[in-house]
Amino acid sequence: MDQKPFRTLILWVIWATAALVIYLTLYSDTEIWSFLEHDPSKITSLILGLFAMGLLGSFVLTIMVTKESLRAAEFNKAAQLCGLNAVTAKSNLSAADRFFHGLKSTINSKGKPEVETLLNVELAVYERIGHMVELVGNLLITLGLIGTVMGLTLTLTGLTSSLEAPGPNQVLLLSGLRQAMAGLGTDFYTILLGAVLGGALFRVFTRITEPTTEGLTHRL
Repeated sequence: MDQKPFRTLILWVIWATAALVIYLTLYSDTEIWSFLEHDPSKITSLILGLFAMGLLGSFVLTIMVTKESLRAAEFNKAAQLCGLNAVTAKSNLSAADRFFHGLKSTINSKGKPEVETLLNVELAVYERIGHMVELVGNLLITLGLIGTVMGLTLTLTGLTSSLEAPGPNQVLLLSGLRQAMAGLGTDFYTILLGAVLGGALFRVFTRITEPTTEGLTHRL
């Protein structure tokens, strides 16, 4: 059995497993989950939620292109054995089916098939999904930087409140210090999550799924 259609899916699963193990190993002893519950800016939760959405989109794209590659491999085998007429493509089953259906219809009507145009039309949806996945990775890094600025703002606000608190007023002093520490936590965790999830882990997922559409184009 040809393993090429499964190459992207296998790489995706291997990297997802490795990334999960590495991330849990590095941060299992930290207080990141406790911080997420009390993050005043909630931007760390937004980063994790966006990462989950992007990861799901990346996985769906991998599954869809893998199925298309399997279908294309089936058509390729039939065409090599008995010619293009042996390819039984249904018009709405998949992009590969629609491509070969349009190709055969054009040839049967004595027209000149525009192969590149047909491919671009049928595979446009996968390219759009791939661009959206890449955009999510860039947004994660941007949110990490925004969270850093917000954290610094909270820290400065808390320190200002502490400095302005009257000497005997321990309540205002402690409240300001807690706000400053929360700001430092936001500063640290947002840049950490944005850089690691978006700049490192997600960047590899993007690199894994990026060649899939190109590979499918060549296969078709």
